[in-house]
Amino acid sequence: MKIDQTFSVISRINQSLLFIGLMSMLGLGLWGAVFIYLDSHKAREGEVTIKSSNEAGSAKKIINITSFRKIQGTDFLMADITERDPSNHTIYSGSKTTNIMFIASKENNVHLLFPHAKYMINSTNILSFGSGFNNKDQDKSDKAIICKYVKADTNDNKMLDSDDALSIGLIHPDGTGLVEVLTDVKGLLSEDVLDAETLSLIYQKGNKVISARYSLNTFKLLSTSTITDLLAVDNHG
Repeated sequence: MKIDQTFSVISRINQSLLFIGLMSMLGLGLWGAVFIYLDSHKAREGEVTIKSSNEAGSAKKIINITSFRKIQGTDFLMADITERDPSNHTIYSGSKTTNIMFIASKENNVHLLFPHAKYMINSTNILSFGSGFNNKDQDKSDKAIICKYVKADTNDNKMLDSDDALSIGLIHPDGTGLVEVLTDVKGLLSEDVLDAETLSLIYQKGNKVISARYSLNTFKLLSTSTITDLLAVDNHG
């Protein structure tokens, strides 16, 4: 009888310890979830929290102004504007660059590349004479800015990402005069400033690789050549 009582007491103690352990694990898990939630909603250095203008209610988004670059030959700085949705509880998950800011140092005024934040910018590159294959120390002033961006969900996965078709835009060094020179591009393979007035772009569109020349003054197309036509079977018969 005493043995049964002893085992009963031990069993109750074990059950209590197990319950305490489970509650502790649950508490730690809840604390971790709250910490991640609060941390993902907190603006860090260089970030600001703003109301999302395209959403109802009190929805917010966090934007970060970063990657400041001097544009040579001008008094302009350019910087990326990156945003993330704080409702996604994974830290820094879903961050994307949605605009480019241009800051005139002398006048101390600012303008944006796009009037909205609907696109996803993959990358931007400042083009100067010597920024591509040409490395001669001639004219070091920047000639243009090239921007690769996504405008639409072309792969139907309900989001803009790097697998969607690209658009390619050229911008004057002061951040004005954006001209979209290419659309529905699979990839930009090469960019090279040939001289002070001519830009070479090699890109893939569908199954074709195309070489194009553009004016750096007007961004107008000067000439094109389909490189993959040289690889046609008939030409190697």
